[in-house]
Amino acid sequence: MLKFEINDKMNKITKKNISDFKKINTYVNKFLDNKNAYLYEVTIIDSKKIKNLNAIYRGINEQTDVLSFCLLNDNSNNKKLLGEIYIAYDYATKEAKKHHWSIAYELSLLFTHGLLHLFGYDHKNKSEQHIMFELQNKILKKLK
Repeated sequence: MLKFEINDKMNKITKKNISDFKKINTYVNKFLDNKNAYLYEVTIIDSKKIKNLNAIYRGINEQTDVLSFCLLNDNSNNKKLLGEIYIAYDYATKEAKKHHWSIAYELSLLFTHGLLHLFGYDHKNKSEQHIMFELQNKILKKLK
């Protein structure tokens, strides 16, 4: 079973966000038929910090909305830590306004997106993008 911890550096995550994240966590566990006891961490940060992480770990000196780092292949990982997800709250707020949906929905989308990356899903080409985004949308529809 998947478990997660929230590290809200921005003090913006609401009870509704946590409730939605728990639902998404359950749906992902079910859809992927996960039988492993993994823990992952979700950290809410600002755009400046995520830009710095993006530059250091991906070599891209730009802001982004979400970053995921899978740690399962790390030999020092003894506690079944699946990985880390970083979400830029202020960037997410801008994206929510741009798409005319709630910040709660945007955070759920980024949470889902980041979690799918931890399980190896990607969108580097159209085929991968189709598979990942279809699953992402299927999970998000469960929140409605």
